[in-house]
Amino acid sequence: MPDVVQANDMVGVWRAADEAELREKVLGSLPMWPWATAVITAVQSHPNDPGQTG
Repeated sequence: MPDVVQANDMVGVWRAADEAELREKVLGSLPMWPWATAVITAVQSHPNDPGQTG
């Protein structure tokens, strides 16, 4: 992310199997996606995450 946050910047957290699924199925469903740019950073689950399965 840039050092300076602009008025139109946003941060979101979404779950997807991989970046391709995130771009196609999640971000692709957003109405403004055709005009958006994205920097995607993968994060890891915390071991104590109650939503973690398996």
